Amino acid sequence: MLAYDEANDVGSEEFGLKLGLNADIGANGNLIVQGYYASGATVYGATIEKEVGGSDSLFTPEWSILAGYNQDVTSEVQVYVNGQYFSDLYSAANSNTGANAWSIGAGVGWEPVNNFKVTAEADYLDIDASSGIDSDDLEEWRFVVELRRDF
Repeated sequence: MLAYDEANDVGSEEFGLKLGLNADIGANGNLIVQGYYASGATVYGATIEKEVGGSDSLFTPEWSILAGYNQDVTSEVQVYVNGQYFSDLYSAANSNTGANAWSIGAGVGWEPVNNFKVTAEADYLDIDASSGIDSDDLEEWRFVVELRRDF
């Protein structure tokens, strides 16, 4: 895949690959494992968006692996957990920062009525503190509550 992202100055000479496995576990569980490779800074593959120096920056790892598990507790309630490791982060200027990162997240979804879902999620991101990325906060917690209605 070739792509150019003018807003983040991501070059058209780069590409990304993704390989994944999706498997049902038991009657109500689902396991996902995915691997990513990117030749440089590209909008395809795994990405991390992080505030650096007062503005949002996009980082693409050279490679990354992700695993997640979803379990239907009841017909209305689902819980999930996921984790991801990122290696050799590239900045949008296509320079390898040498930084590594990892993230972990968990959430619960509830569908009280048909086509209306409430999801609450917590995520943690940690970028290698010995990296060349100049940021005040290399650790980040994110909490999201989503109300979604499908028509």
